[in-house]
Amino acid sequence: KVPTYQLGSGTADATTFLRGDQTYAAPSGGSNPFTMRYSTLNTGTNSNSVFATVNYVTFTLSSNTRYVIEGFMRYRTAVQTTGLNLAWNFPSGTTFISQVIVGNALTTGNILSMDSTPASSSGAATGTVWTNQDNSAYVWALASTTGTSGILRPLFRSEVNASFATLQAYSMWRMMEIT
Repeated sequence: KVPTYQLGSGTADATTFLRGDQTYAAPSGGSNPFTMRYSTLNTGTNSNSVFATVNYVTFTLSSNTRYVIEGFMRYRTAVQTTGLNLAWNFPSGTTFISQVIVGNALTTGNILSMDSTPASSSGAATGTVWTNQDNSAYVWALASTTGTSGILRPLFRSEVNASFATLQAYSMWRMMEIT
């Protein structure tokens, strides 16, 4: 065995590798480019007029920057004819587009478009879903901020008033700055 310190110069640790010129260096491309968030609690609502903020999911947007955002969601509704309305809260002056793909046996491949209208709009509805079972949805978004920085939050509400909808814990969200 050859001790690590005799192999090359630089720091040998879990973030570096030994190059051919016998120096330790960080891999090109750096680390994970995504900022990750998980909703660690179920978030429920029975309102179709007020959007609920997804628990523990906020992203900080810098001014004059572009981002790609993704969400991998699990949700449940109490009635088959009730889905979710999905929307975003983002800083004023942000150019924003988004789409949702809902995958379940009743609405396979349903693509729902959302544009730069903030959360005061109706958002995008998921439509008919499995009752009291996990339904899946994937959402992507592109955001381009101007001179205003701020917070980005995913939001949702029930499609039908007084019909309960829940965004399940451990739905995953990630954001990456693009250049």
